[in-house]
Parts: sequence; structure tokens; C-alpha cells
Amino acid sequence: TSDEMVEQASAVVRAAVEDGKRRHRLDFILPINEKKYDFLAIESMDYPCSLSEEFETAVRLGKQVLSNVAGSSETDITERRLDEGGVEGDPSMLLRLGMVSVIAFPFADNLDAIRREAEMDGGKRTII
Repeated sequence: TSDEMVEQASAVVRAAVEDGKRRHRLDFILPINEKKYDFLAIESMDYPCSLSEEFETAVRLGKQVLSNVAGSSETDITERRLDEGGVEGDPSMLLRLGMVSVIAFPFADNLDAIRREAEMDGGKRTII
């Protein structure tokens, strides 16, 4: 299930952080389209969801991982859009909680913002 996927990813990141690793990349199977109803489905739907729904789902999963890794409530997470918003372009969101940040839907256009985030706190910030 998607909950198990988030728990496994969170556990791996926590273990890597304990080992001194600060930079992480997670690729999720988003629970959208056919996987929204059956996470193990392999037959695609006739009418796939929009990019907005994919983005919102990735942000939701990012918040769950961030909360699990930082050991705090999702209500304490701050969020900031890295894109200009609206329907044009690629959406991207920065999520922060304590010394951990998640960039949901990172794109090359956001590379400078991601670098600035990685350099915060003397480079001791964990980036997912």
C-alpha cells in the first residue's frame, strides 16, 4: 500500500541520516489513477489524472515522510511554492520541518532554490 511505501521510505531515510547522510532521493509510485483504487494495479485508466492531482499527491506523501523523519506533526510543516503557481509550468513545493526539508516535484528550474536550501544551517540540513 502507499502507507507501507511511505513507512519504508521514511525508515530508510532515518537510517541514512543516522549514518551521517544528508542528501536523499525518493521516487514514489503515486497512488493516483488506477493505483488510487488498487495500489498494485497494472492496467492503466482511460482518463488519467491531471498534473495538479499528481503534484498534490506528491506533496501529501512528502509531508508524511517529512513528519516521520523529523519526528514531529505534519501541522508543524511550513510550505513554500518554488514555482510561480497557476496552471502554467511545472509545480514544485518546498516543505520544511526542523532540520529536514523535502522538495516535492523538483525541476531544473528550481535548482538554485534547492541549492540555497541545501546550504542552509551550514549544510547540516537534511534534504529529501
